[in-house]
Amino acid sequence: KQWYQRRVRGYFGSECSTFCQGVLNQYTCDTGNGTKICSGRWSGPECDVLTPCPTGSYGVDCTVNCTAVPGQYSCDPATGARVCQGNWTGENCSRCADHHYGDNCSILCVANRNYTCSPSGE
Repeated sequence: KQWYQRRVRGYFGSECSTFCQGVLNQYTCDTGNGTKICSGRWSGPECDVLTPCPTGSYGVDCTVNCTAVPGQYSCDPATGARVCQGNWTGENCSRCADHHYGDNCSILCVANRNYTCSPSGE
């Protein structure tokens, strides 16, 4: 009974002397001896080394694709989500920010007495 109680709490091995408590999406524990069994891109004796995704792939399973466009957006290293740069905005960084227009959204519309600017910058 004592062996069973200790094992339930994460102790393994013939003497219940090896402690292991799995971490979701990182590692599980061998039910016989308690050694860590790395999951996915995790490696190393402690399953604490994360192998990088191939270029252009991101996320836990490297299934999110993103190719940065310099000056328009970069890719978040963890999630692969687009991170807008400069005067670009929107979910896909495909619109000019308010009051900007032109090539690369580089022209700023400045209102004065004679005219106002639309949100699109013109």
